[in-house]
Amino acid sequence: MKKKILSVLAVLAAGFIALTSCQEEKPYSFYQIGPNFIGIEILSPEQIEALPDSEKDKYAVMNYLTGWLINQDFVRTGMLGKPIIIEGADEAENDRQASVIYDNKVSDLQKENLEKVLETAQTATGNNESELVISTSGQITFSYDLTKGSNGPSTIRSTLFTVDYAPLSTPSEPQEPEL
Repeated sequence: MKKKILSVLAVLAAGFIALTSCQEEKPYSFYQIGPNFIGIEILSPEQIEALPDSEKDKYAVMNYLTGWLINQDFVRTGMLGKPIIIEGADEAENDRQASVIYDNKVSDLQKENLEKVLETAQTATGNNESELVISTSGQITFSYDLTKGSNGPSTIRSTLFTVDYAPLSTPSEPQEPEL
């Protein structure tokens, strides 16, 4: 965990140094791409633990999907050290270029079967633990947003994704035929 934190800090420091180096400052636009889960507020782990199972499962699915989106490079934010920075004074052209990047990410994300991703996460791994444990069925919706700016960013484009989830069904015991 310390290595992850240190590597994130190193990336952020490198990005900060690159942006503030002693060069002549060039105009640029700053964009971010990421999910915004609808109808889910930020809660502490203690608050989540006090929720009914159906709500706990929704948070488990949200957390898993967020991590998966980050790992698959579908999230490009300043906090991760991977924002989209486009140099140039023509903001309309910068917006167009950012939109092309966003459209490609949306197209790639639409090709993914997110329900299957959640099923796979529930399958036991080598240490007999699954990455996702849920006990109820439900649905989660997120907008996949392209935003511009870092302080009070404005949304330029947005695409909704709805993902159904359910626990893996366990094979039932064979039934004796009734006579």
